[in-house]
Amino acid sequence: MIHYTKQERVEAVRRKMKELCPVCWQDTVILVVVMTIALDMGLLLQPVGADDSHAALIFVAGVLLVARYTNGYLYGIAASLTAAIVVNYAFLSPYYQFELQEPGYLLTFATLFLVSIVTSTLTTHIKEQEEIRIEAERERLRANLLRAVGHDLRTPLTSIIGSAEAMLDPENHFTPEEEHTLLENVRSEGEWLIRMVENLLSITRMGRSACHLQKSMEAPEEVIGEAVGKFQKHFPHIEVEVVLPQAWLEVPMDAMLVEQVLYNLMENAVIHGEANTVILQVSREKGWARFSVRDDGTGIPQERLALLWGDYMELAERGGGDKKQNMGLGLALCRDIVTVHGGAMEARNLREGGTEFCFTLPLKEERQHGAHKDKILVIEDEKSISYLLGNRAHGQWL
Repeated sequence: MIHYTKQERVEAVRRKMKELCPVCWQDTVILVVVMTIALDMGLLLQPVGADDSHAALIFVAGVLLVARYTNGYLYGIAASLTAAIVVNYAFLSPYYQFELQEPGYLLTFATLFLVSIVTSTLTTHIKEQEEIRIEAERERLRANLLRAVGHDLRTPLTSIIGSAEAMLDPENHFTPEEEHTLLENVRSEGEWLIRMVENLLSITRMGRSACHLQKSMEAPEEVIGEAVGKFQKHFPHIEVEVVLPQAWLEVPMDAMLVEQVLYNLMENAVIHGEANTVILQVSREKGWARFSVRDDGTGIPQERLALLWGDYMELAERGGGDKKQNMGLGLALCRDIVTVHGGAMEARNLREGGTEFCFTLPLKEERQHGAHKDKILVIEDEKSISYLLGNRAHGQWL
């Protein structure tokens, strides 16, 4: 049997009271506003007839609202006491005097108190059940994420270990070309693991402070330039076209996260869509900046397109164990980044073949100069990217 000290028992009672009767200024405001409105309504309706029973009904409704929309029992009980005192003082004869001996007062107080206790109990129970449901959902998503990440990490790690064991085996005699192939495989799989870790770090960053994004006014072409530069280091054989608006455009965004979105979408186009060309386009649509990533690949099967925005585990399970067969963490991350920016994301197959992913980000401030005619840039190497950023900064175009 566990024995608690007096101080521990007092602390336990204090914690329980804090749970049952939490104090916060929002709930205080609700109490004051609802009781004030109930009093005003009672006084306005008082001249209508001699019967003052309407006041009791109004205050019962007020107590019900306070108990429903505040936390714990404290404010519901306070509302019932306030209502009983106000009804006794302003709505029972003799008016504007306290008549505590009146039987109707005790009945009114008992009714209001019972309403507050029952409503507070039901509301507290519902909120506790909702919190339990939300926490269970979080645990499910967390478990799904861990299982799926392990699912996706196993393949490249197995490949790296296999290549290393093959090279360390003294019985194997590889030619320089074969050794180069094995080392290239290790490098490729290692780079993929790094990108997976970067995605995980981005998710951790958003989960830790989703409502405190490091937003600043950014020119989309600068973010695109960074994303394309990183992309072409890993996929130098892929042609990238960038379509930018002639008018100057600035978008409030977390540049690092949006760059991650663009990179993941381009990578998906190559790895999953087997594309040879990727086209990035930015345009302004009323109060939104629209980013589009199109490719000339194989597209997405229609049955998978409809289920594309499920959680990460569902994507992984539908794609199988090969990282080249599922969109996995990268696409789920893109969706979440766009969502926390206040935007939306969608995907569709193109008639001419390939896929288009597009997302929108809200505009707060923008500056426009000149016409709205678009220019197309074909980026084939890092020099083109530097040229894009340098000339754009000086108002020049290819």
